[in-house]
Amino acid sequence: PTIQAAINAVVSGAAPDGSTVEVQPGTYREAPMIAGSGKSITVRGVSGSGSTIVDASLASLPALRVYVASGSVRIEGLTFRGGVGGPGTGGGFTFQESSPTLVDVVFESNRSIDGAGGVIFKSSPTFSHCEIRNNTADRFGGGLLIITGSRPTFSDCRIRDNVSGAGGAGMGNIGMGGGVHINDASPTFRGCLIAGNRSKFAAGGIILIGLYNSAYGAA
Repeated sequence: PTIQAAINAVVSGAAPDGSTVEVQPGTYREAPMIAGSGKSITVRGVSGSGSTIVDASLASLPALRVYVASGSVRIEGLTFRGGVGGPGTGGGFTFQESSPTLVDVVFESNRSIDGAGGVIFKSSPTFSHCEIRNNTADRFGGGLLIITGSRPTFSDCRIRDNVSGAGGAGMGNIGMGGGVHINDASPTFRGCLIAGNRSKFAAGGIILIGLYNSAYGAA
């Protein structure tokens, strides 16, 4: 059995709306996705993020994707690593027009052009006790890329040791936002640590461009 199979059961109606998927300790070589669904679901690592790993390195995809999900989505107690993003997608995660809740979740050792740890697009997720670390972006947002009216909230999170501008000549030379790159978006950070991040061109920690309280609004 896979995490994706359990998610598909809820999305398809084979399992009840609002189900909890309990993930046992171990390493799961997959890249889960929730897309186009109004169903509610919790995916929980029963022993916490230190014991339950989702490794997407064989999939060459973002390690977690939540697209246009209008139900209540909660991700808890998991580590996502080895994800690979392309244009417009993060390596660790991509949230588009969705606002999941994440608790005790780690995104580490992922890679993308922008938003290596994750991309938040027209979304307002909530992160509590999460860590985004050791991710590498070719251009913008080694840890996070937050764009297009998104309004995420981070509480007691750590964003550390991420790198932007690793893409070499051209793309890498304009690398900005080693920890967090924000464009026309409005994140809130409460009691968070953002440290040890690096960027080739500018803003090793955080860069904010465009408008805070962007007119795009929340998802």
